[in-house]
Amino acid sequence: MNGRPLALQWEAEYVPAILEAWQLGVRMGDAVAAVLLGDCVPAGKLCCTFPAMTGQCPSYYNHPNTGRPGSRSKFTSRYLDAPVAPLYPFGFGLSYTQFTYADLEVKELEDRLEASVTVTNSGGRTGVETVQLYMRDVTASLVRPVQELKNFCRVSLDPGESRRVVLTLNKNAMGFYDDNGIYRKEDGEFRISVGGNCRDVLGQSVCVAF
Repeated sequence: MNGRPLALQWEAEYVPAILEAWQLGVRMGDAVAAVLLGDCVPAGKLCCTFPAMTGQCPSYYNHPNTGRPGSRSKFTSRYLDAPVAPLYPFGFGLSYTQFTYADLEVKELEDRLEASVTVTNSGGRTGVETVQLYMRDVTASLVRPVQELKNFCRVSLDPGESRRVVLTLNKNAMGFYDDNGIYRKEDGEFRISVGGNCRDVLGQSVCVAF
């Protein structure tokens, strides 16, 4: 029970299971019991990043590029005494079943992009997956985040069931505000990624014209 991200590196290594309950209110006991007893299948996703340790803070998924190399040189932006990746990334969440993603396809239309992906329940329980679409503006005139959540949808799948999920990204939502407060949409390369969280994604680059 907590109201903010916690550094749970020790717990993740030594505790068999972690249930993130946040602060659910007076019916929290019933909800937690239903999940622990298997009466319902958990389907929640993290709305923030959980760092591996407090020295990583601030830790967030939509950070800008540092411009430094990813090697072990003295100019690197990597930690020298800590992992680089967070413990649990933005959008992460486990279930009593598993979901797999395949065959990502991104299609450009006049006013939008359509990203389609096949999502399969590869486990043994019916479950709900939150399919997430992320965007990166690779060639913008200003430095942009390495990824931005732009759309998502929830899909319920029976064991072994597959479904083709289509997520839409309107071109009006692909711009950014410049230093003068002017909203800009610039032609160029965009990286579109789809997955169950910001880390475990399928990606495809597309060149978009506005």
